[in-house]
Amino acid sequence: MRVNAKTDGGKRPRAVMIWESSAKGVSMKLVRKLLGIAAIITAVGFITLSVTGCPAESDDSGSGIAIVPDGSGVNTGEGGTPSGTFAITMQNDGHGTAAASPNPAAQGAEVTITATDNPGYIFDSWQVISGGVTLLHNKANPAKFTMPGNAVTIKATFAEIPPNTPALSLTLPTFDDVEIGYAAQSAKNVTITNKGTGVANITSIALDSAGNTAFTLGGTSITTVAIGGTATFTVQPKIGLAVGTYEGAITVTYDAGKKAEAEVSFTVTNQTFNVTNKTEWDTATAAISGGGNNKTYDIVVTGNFTIAGKGLYYDDGDKYDYTFGTVTGITVNIRGAGTITLDSGSTGSLLYIGENQTVSLRETHLVGHATNNTSLVYLYNNSTFNMTGGTISGNTTTGEGGGVFTNYTGSNTFNMSGGTISGNTSYNGGGVYLYNNSTFNMTGGTISDNTSTATGNNAGGGGVYCNGGTFNMSGTAVIRDNKTNGIGAGVHMFLYADTYFNMTGGTISGNIATGNGGGVGISRNPTSQDGTVYINITGGSITGNTAGNGGGICGMSGNAVGKAIIDLLNLDLVTGNTATRASNPLLGDPANQIYVSSTGGLFLNGVKQEPRKDADYFWN
Repeated sequence: MRVNAKTDGGKRPRAVMIWESSAKGVSMKLVRKLLGIAAIITAVGFITLSVTGCPAESDDSGSGIAIVPDGSGVNTGEGGTPSGTFAITMQNDGHGTAAASPNPAAQGAEVTITATDNPGYIFDSWQVISGGVTLLHNKANPAKFTMPGNAVTIKATFAEIPPNTPALSLTLPTFDDVEIGYAAQSAKNVTITNKGTGVANITSIALDSAGNTAFTLGGTSITTVAIGGTATFTVQPKIGLAVGTYEGAITVTYDAGKKAEAEVSFTVTNQTFNVTNKTEWDTATAAISGGGNNKTYDIVVTGNFTIAGKGLYYDDGDKYDYTFGTVTGITVNIRGAGTITLDSGSTGSLLYIGENQTVSLRETHLVGHATNNTSLVYLYNNSTFNMTGGTISGNTTTGEGGGVFTNYTGSNTFNMSGGTISGNTSYNGGGVYLYNNSTFNMTGGTISDNTSTATGNNAGGGGVYCNGGTFNMSGTAVIRDNKTNGIGAGVHMFLYADTYFNMTGGTISGNIATGNGGGVGISRNPTSQDGTVYINITGGSITGNTAGNGGGICGMSGNAVGKAIIDLLNLDLVTGNTATRASNPLLGDPANQIYVSSTGGLFLNGVKQEPRKDADYFWN
C-alpha cells in the first residue's frame, strides 16, 4: 500500500519505506534518509506516522511518505490509492503544473494528462520518468496513454516565451462514448489561444493519419491569431466506426514551423446491458438471443440476484435451452462485480453456451447450490469460454464438472487467465471437466478447494479431469487444495483417448488424493480402447501434494491397452510431495514424488530413463 503523510508546512519528507507483512505484524524499513537518520520501524496492528521538523527544501518528485509493497506498486492504504489501481505521479520543471485523470487508474484504463503553464511560459513536452508508458505524441497537450499494471511518473516541461514571439495552445472538446450503430455526432469547437507576445501566422491545421480515419475538421481557414486572442475550428467523429477507441493528434503549424498539438479521442462500445436484477438479466439474454448472428455484446452485472438454470431437457424433444439462444458467431462479455446465483429450486447451468458462441467472464461471481445436476458453465459444440476474473463457486452435481464442463460435441475451448473456480463438488472433475477434442488453456487464475466424490480406477480430478483433449498450463496458474476419493486430486488424466497435459509454468500444490497421484494422476483403462496420455512438464512446480502413492505424479496403466508417456525437463519440478500408503507385498513400495508403472515410461528431457526404485521415485 501507499500512504502519504504531510509534514509541518506541507513540505516533503525525504523518505521511502518498504513494508513486509507476516503473522507477527508489519515491518517497515526506511530506505532513504529522513533528517539524515536511517531507522527501522516495526509495529503490530495499525500504524500511525507523524513526521515533523523536515527541511524546508522541496523537489519535484512529489510529496508524502510512500509505503510501498516491494515490487508491486499496487496501492491499498488509507490516504493512498484504492486496491487494484496504480498511482500516477505528475512532475513539472517549476514553470507550470500537470495533472492526470483518472488518478489513480486501473490497468488498461485510458488516462488523460494535461499541463497548465505559468504566465510567460508555454507547454513544451512530456517526459516519461518511470513506468514504461508509451506516449504517441509527447508534445500534445492534453495527451493520452493506456495505464500499465504499475505506478507511473510523468514530467511536464515548459519553454519560456521570448519577446515578440507567438505561442499557441489548443483546447479540445471531449466526446461521450457511443454504442455501435450510433447516430451522427455533432461537431465541436477546438479553441486556439495565443499566449505569446507576437501575432501568430497559421500555415496549416491538420490531423495525423490515425486521426484522419476517425475525425473530420471544419473551419480551418484561419490565418492569424492576435496577441492574447483566440480562434476556433471544429472536429467531428465520422459515422459508422466499428467498436474501439479512436485517437488522433491535431496539429496547428505556425510561424517558422512552430507547432501546437493536442489529442482527441472517441470510443464506440458494444451494445451494453446494465443488469441489476433478474428481470434485467432476462431482458438482456432475450435481446441477444433475438439479435442475430455475429454480434458482440457487453453485460454489466452490478446487482445480486438469482436465476433459473439452463440446459438440455430430454422430456421436451431433446431441447437445448441455451442462455443466449441459438444465434451463432456472437461474443458476450460479462463484467461487473455483481453476483448471479442459481435458484435453489432450479437445476441447470448459469451459462449454457451454445454452438459457435463465445462468452467471457471478468469480475462477475457465479454461484451454484448443493443439489444441482450439472455444471455452472457448460460449453457445447465449438463454443468458447474466456475467464479473466470473477468466481465460479458453490456448485454440487452428481455428474461431471462442478464448475466448468466442455461437452464431447465439437471442439470447445476454455481459456482461463484469471479468477477463481472454488468450492465445487462433482462425481469427477470438481472444478473442470475436459472432454474429447476440447482444449483448456490456463495461464492464470486459481482452481482450489474443489472435490471429486467418485471412487475407482477411473475416478478423480478434484481440480481438473481430462477425458481426451488438451490441457495447457502456464504462467501464474494455480491448482491447489483440491481433494478426490479417487486418482489425481489436482489433475486427472484418463486413459481413454489420446489426452495431453503440457505444463510450462504455474503451480500444483496442496492437493490430496485418497487414491494415487496427489498432484497429477493417470487412471487405468479397464477397457480395450487404445489411448495414450502424454504429459510434458518443462516448467512450474508440483509440490506439497499428498496421495496414497505418487504424491506428485502417479501413472499406472495396469493391464490396459493404453499407455502413459511422461516427459519432464528435470526431477526438480516435482518435489516435496508425500505418499501415505504403507508398503504392500503385492503393490510394492509407494513413491513420494513420482510413481510410473506404464507401457509408456518416464522420460527426462526426451530421454527414456532406466528403471528406478526408491522412496521418492519408481518407474519401470
